[in-house]
Amino acid sequence: KAAAVASGAAADAATEGEDEGYRWVSADGQNCILKISVNSGPKVKSKKISNLSELKRMKSTPCLEIDVASSRNTENYELASLLAEVFGVSENDVEFIAGSKKEKATGDRQVKLLKLSMDDAIQRLLDQA
Repeated sequence: KAAAVASGAAADAATEGEDEGYRWVSADGQNCILKISVNSGPKVKSKKISNLSELKRMKSTPCLEIDVASSRNTENYELASLLAEVFGVSENDVEFIAGSKKEKATGDRQVKLLKLSMDDAIQRLLDQA
């Protein structure tokens, strides 16, 4: 009986360790918060998550690194469009925590994805890799 309790505790600890290992995402009730770092400028030609393979290999990756090409629209609209596409949510469900969509996106940011749990966000992103 003690061995069963110990193995159950070990399984719980392993599961908790898995979720804690993802530093780029956190839970916020029924939503999730992403940590992102955005690169934009004349050398960036397309919008993409540039560290997908790293995110898949290393749970301790601190943030999503996103390249956003400059366009007539502000970079944050492009960023909202990319995140909505990758995570399968509406652009209206992408909420920028620091700043609004009209501000420049370049730099470290946090984004809340409404109506998407942390586990679903992890699964959807890793399915892209």
